[in-house]
Amino acid sequence: MNRLAAFLAVSALAVFTSTAALAEPSELGATLKRHLIDNWAIDDLFGNAELIHVTAVLQMNPDGTVNGPVEVNVTDDGGQTDATVQSYVESVRAAIARSQPFPLPADQYDVWRTIEISFNLKEESGK
Repeated sequence: MNRLAAFLAVSALAVFTSTAALAEPSELGATLKRHLIDNWAIDDLFGNAELIHVTAVLQMNPDGTVNGPVEVNVTDDGGQTDATVQSYVESVRAAIARSQPFPLPADQYDVWRTIEISFNLKEESGK
């Protein structure tokens, strides 16, 4: 999958602690989406990875780095093998690690202190 197609790979990108204080939550979500996609090596995925849905919960530091281990939950394995699911989960973890620090506005830390990110190739690609 090329980078253009990969741009569609992260759905419902960010659920912030609170969106009330964000002037443009969709703009911030789009920025995070682009940043993650630039760091996600999805070309290495195998099987029918587009059927897998995972959610990652990030506890953030004020400097845009992740505080502690990233919680990644498989919400739908799409009937894929354990190896395919594990490869997908590891690709998500690696993308998050490579994306640090995230480009987040320091003055809005209370809003993005916790970020939930959903990864699903199929929904966003429209297939």
